[in-house]
Parts: sequence; C-alpha cells; structure tokens
Amino acid sequence: MNPPKISACLMVTQEEAVIRPCLESLSFADEIVVIDGFSTDRTREICREFGAIVVRRRFRSHVEQRDFSVALTRHPWVFCIDADERVTPELAAEIREWMSSVPDSVDGFSVPRLTVHLGRAIRQGGWYPDAKVRLARRSRLTVVGVTPHDRISVSGEVRPLKNPMIHLSYRDLAHHIEVVNRYTSAMARKRSEGGRGPTWWGLVTSAPFKFLKMFVLKAGFKEGTRGFILAVVGGFYAFLKHAKQWEDERLRDDLEPYRRDDSPFHQQSNDADDS
Repeated sequence: MNPPKISACLMVTQEEAVIRPCLESLSFADEIVVIDGFSTDRTREICREFGAIVVRRRFRSHVEQRDFSVALTRHPWVFCIDADERVTPELAAEIREWMSSVPDSVDGFSVPRLTVHLGRAIRQGGWYPDAKVRLARRSRLTVVGVTPHDRISVSGEVRPLKNPMIHLSYRDLAHHIEVVNRYTSAMARKRSEGGRGPTWWGLVTSAPFKFLKMFVLKAGFKEGTRGFILAVVGGFYAFLKHAKQWEDERLRDDLEPYRRDDSPFHQQSNDADDS
C-alpha cells in the first residue's frame, strides 16, 4: 500500500529573505499551499519556483489565515509550517517512516522546535523542546488559538516526533523587541476582549515571575549571558502586555488625538525622518 500523501501549508507576507530554505526543506511533501498576504517582494515568485499553489488573501488574523491554508489542501495529511522554520533531513526521514505504516489510531504528530537565536541553538530557559502539533490528518484537525498564536488541535491521538525542526525566530535582538512590541499589542487587545482587566498584581509581578521561571526554574542560567538576556526580554514581554492593556483601557480617550495620522506627533516624527 502506498503511504498517504502530505500537503504542506504556510502563510507568508514579505518573506523573500527566508522563504527559500523553508521550501527546500519540504521535499517530503506532495503538495505545498501558500497563502500570501499581498507581499510586494519576490515571495510569491520564489514559492512558485517550488511548484507551490499560491493564493493571495488579505491578512486578518493568524487563526483565520492558517485555517484558510488548511482548507485549500487536497491530501489526507497536512503539515503546517512557518516561513522561518526548517524541516531537518532527520525530521523529514522520520515523517516518511511514520507515513509508511501510520496506525489508524494515530491522528497527529507533535514536532519539537529548536530555536536558533543570538548566534546559537537555545535549549534552556523554556525554549526547548517547545513542541507543536504540525502534522495531522486533515479530517481530524482544527485551527484554534488567539492571535498572534494559532495552533493545531487534533481530535484523536497525537504522537511525539523525536527530531526537531529548526526555528529562526529572530534576526537579532532589535528584531526580537519589534516582535515583542507587536505581539504584546495583540495580546493586550485579546485580554480586554476576553474581559480580563489589567490589575496592579499583574503589572507588579508578571515580569519578575517570568524572569525567575525562565532563568531559574527552566535553567536559563545554563545558557550564560544569552539565557539572562532572554529571561529579561521574557519578563518585559509579560509586563508589557499588562501595561499596554492598562494604557488602552484607562487612557484611550486621552491618547486618541496622538494616535491619528494627522496628529502633531506624527507630523513631527515625519519631519524628523526627512531631516
């Protein structure tokens, strides 16, 4: 009996710099589906070089975009991946081995992710194995989660795979802080929409608790200076989502004039950029 076919799917926007190695690592897949958020660089052209089905769709949320990509796949198994991730040859071989005789009782597989940041792979501080369900039967998976963190939920048994995929999450610390800023804004909005108001307890304790968890309890200290830096950034992330929620709920009306494109603040910023 032939092994079941696999569709790989990913959502992209402006990924010209990183997309090619990701696509090269998907040689085990029988189909690649790419949902492009109207990139203006060469992202779509590069994807088509690999025979990918490319569909343009305006980005609304991570969950909606991922769900749309899965809906366009044609094969019984789906592998979800991001542009900054790479399937190692060992992981690809493990996937092929499982697909050659996958039990009927198994409906999905979780994959450990090994993040490379600050010049090397990070294994401590809660960064590894960071396992995510990425391979599942199309008929048994559902895309869930809260933006910016979508995830795959499987109705059935999920087995862990041993070999990791490589995650190149950040170019450098500056890029890391950019992502923290963007993600904490989204998290603050979702907390408010869910009825979870900001508290003094959260503002005061979230950062030190997160730092201690990453640096001490999760052995981030074994990563040396890198572990310390990442624990500090983790604490800042935890604090910032509470602080932004407090700002939005308590100061929304006061800040609104400064947030408009025609505000004096934006005009001054534009003048500074032009100087």
